[in-house]
Amino acid sequence: MGAPDRVPGLASLLERHWLRYARQLAALRRDALGERAVHDFRVVARRLITLLNGLHSSVPDPAAKTLRRSVRRRFKAVAHLRDVQVER
Repeated sequence: MGAPDRVPGLASLLERHWLRYARQLAALRRDALGERAVHDFRVVARRLITLLNGLHSSVPDPAAKTLRRSVRRRFKAVAHLRDVQVER
């Protein structure tokens, strides 16, 4: 049984955040890294990372750890772009 199944409502919370993340990632690609798309992606990614960190600290799950790494890599990949956009 996976970690989200152990806590009532956690699976649906994780699913909602994952779907928001997937939508924002698609918007980021579609909008050619526009300022608003980058900002919105980083907000959603940060929230998902926070949720996955909490999940991992409560119930260590290899799948959650892998997912967290993947989300963090994408989050960091657009960090410098966001810095440039904010400086303009």
